[in-house]
Amino acid sequence: MIQDEAGLARQAALGEDSRHRFQGEELEEETLAREMAALANSAGGEIFLGLAEDGSMPGLSATSIARVNKTLARAARSLEPPLVVRTQNILLKSGRVVIVVEVPVSRRLVLDESGKVWVKVAAGRVAQGPDEAGAEFRDFSGRESPRTPELARDRDVCADTKASLSQNPETVSATRASVDESCEKNFSSFDPESSEGEEAREVYRLIANDKFVTVQELARQMDISKRTVNKRVALLKDLGAIIRRGSSRAGHWVCVPERAVQRGICAPEAAKAVDDAPKNR
Repeated sequence: MIQDEAGLARQAALGEDSRHRFQGEELEEETLAREMAALANSAGGEIFLGLAEDGSMPGLSATSIARVNKTLARAARSLEPPLVVRTQNILLKSGRVVIVVEVPVSRRLVLDESGKVWVKVAAGRVAQGPDEAGAEFRDFSGRESPRTPELARDRDVCADTKASLSQNPETVSATRASVDESCEKNFSSFDPESSEGEEAREVYRLIANDKFVTVQELARQMDISKRTVNKRVALLKDLGAIIRRGSSRAGHWVCVPERAVQRGICAPEAAKAVDDAPKNR
């Protein structure tokens, strides 16, 4: 997520796209809800409240921030299922504020109050009826998702591949780990603000500082159990934020900063500082 006014200026210069939407101070709850649904049903993204469509940064006044937040909360709750979004207030030199709303990719189809499915097309959005979504697998409600044909095929490939592995023991040890990792990444969910998320972020930070760090050392530094560390490591692998190269004894960690930033595990500035150069032990 963007951290300061300079970052806002860079995004404003790039303009809107399928993952970034600018919205001035005048908000309509229905319009905001549809935009959040479209992002959640597509690749996720950010809405900048107080950043105008022309790239200027009028910001929000102090008196309007509470009203805007209430509108945002109502819009998120109006969707089915309701969305959980993260926000960050960025103070401008003018004393006004831009609210950055981070909308995650939804694992389930998100509908607006009228039952429509919104998806992003370039910087805009289009609506489809649930039966028009045309996906290959159905979400929890039985409706078809407009964003999931690829994931459905991935899921089927995973199942087929695992089945073939079970029938071919000679190849199991060489490919089982990579297949499991690839399959699990498609269905991950992550709340970086939870206690689990905080521990996962700390594990990532320590691994980024030392790619040879062991689970035992992580447990000691964090003062938590090895079992908990193993769970957080598994979560980070599931999210695609880290990869293990080699064996548990002779191997090392590889960080994937782009995925880490995308999942809220670390800030962009911290991701740039990740150094995967070998360290002497």
